Amino acid sequence: MPEVRNDDATLFCEVEGEGEPVTVFAHGLTNNRNELAAFTPLVPGTKVRFDFRGHGRSSSPADPKAFRFEDFARDLDAVADAFGATVAVGTSLGAGAIGNLVCREPDRFERMVWLLPAGLDLPFGLANRYHLIAEDLEGKTPQEALEAVLNDPARVAEYVETPWRLELDRVLWQHDDPDGLARAIHGAVEDWPIPNRELLRDVATPTIIVTIEGDDIHPAELGLLLSELLPNAELIALGSQEELLRRIPELVARVSAFIAGNGEPSVRVATRMSELEEFRAEKDAFFRDDPRSPLTPGQRNGFGGLAYFPEEPGLSIHAKLETQGVDRDEAIEMQTTTGGLQVYRRAGIVRFEVEAEPAVVTLYASEDMHELFLPFRDATSGKETYGAGRYLEVEPPGADGRVRIDFNAAYNPYCAYNPDWSCPIPPGENWLSVPIRAGEKTFEA
Repeated sequence: MPEVRNDDATLFCEVEGEGEPVTVFAHGLTNNRNELAAFTPLVPGTKVRFDFRGHGRSSSPADPKAFRFEDFARDLDAVADAFGATVAVGTSLGAGAIGNLVCREPDRFERMVWLLPAGLDLPFGLANRYHLIAEDLEGKTPQEALEAVLNDPARVAEYVETPWRLELDRVLWQHDDPDGLARAIHGAVEDWPIPNRELLRDVATPTIIVTIEGDDIHPAELGLLLSELLPNAELIALGSQEELLRRIPELVARVSAFIAGNGEPSVRVATRMSELEEFRAEKDAFFRDDPRSPLTPGQRNGFGGLAYFPEEPGLSIHAKLETQGVDRDEAIEMQTTTGGLQVYRRAGIVRFEVEAEPAVVTLYASEDMHELFLPFRDATSGKETYGAGRYLEVEPPGADGRVRIDFNAAYNPYCAYNPDWSCPIPPGENWLSVPIRAGEKTFEA
């Protein structure tokens, strides 16, 4: 594997793919180059993943003052220079290193993606939490450090709810020098990435910023502020971790197209056939290769792709969201496939026709979602499509009060693939008598 040397560190790198563009991927604090490894096969061109100083298999300067954001930015710059990278993708610490670098070199990259940025130009409010993590790593061997992390009571509780996190943490917490990682943590949380936020106004590079509501380490408000400071930035604000999991295939397709240089940042769902086919291919790759896939390991081994109806332009509906006469205050309790309840409120109804037959669907709002939720069953349910129904997310109405419902993007809930997932069952008012022959078909295990 190639290594890159700067003034005081040797950086371990992994390279995959070939051709243009060349993209450098920068991981988050305490993680390593594997953080985005499931994503990089879906990105065009040459992809370079590396370990920051103190992380993974990179070296660790002995000087505890060698772990400022300026130092992490030097790591990023050295790797980007070595491989000729013109695109940068960074998560948390990695996004901070990108920001630090472009404050000094505004035109350093042609495109950037900032995933879950954690800081700007103010002290980090959760520094004490990370100092305790670092202190627990000090003096341990790599195996002892890994066991300490995996046996942390809070993490063990998470593993019970989401077992896939255990294997993911086992990969991301592989570090050759726990003492070096501890120095990196101590240094990073006492520094801040952006020397002066006003410098970002000079960075005209097209940028996508992704945030999640409710993340105290990566505040969604920070993403909004960054999108206002960066003159050519698009903010993708997700309402919850659950929304992120539902939309990963869509986000992967969007970011991959953006990295490839196909237009400016966009948060609109693909509507042209070529875009739809690309989106479906990206989703297949996610289901097959990503550890967060809803498929079991056995299903992934024999996975040949999801089944879809051909695109049907007539089932992309642009219509008014009617609210008159709709009880928008009633709490709608949707039972889930595992016996739980999820609470929504009606946002309005949409009327349309299918094969000259009238149909009406109700869209629902939730406090943790920006988009409106459309769960539905139709005449194909239990035959050509999943019996419990399918889902869509719909952007809120524009100034004209109209919404776009593209049934070609209708997808199966995760419980269609694995009964361990909990999914809301469409309420009776969205059980349609007409057939919706668009979107995803029944999954054949």
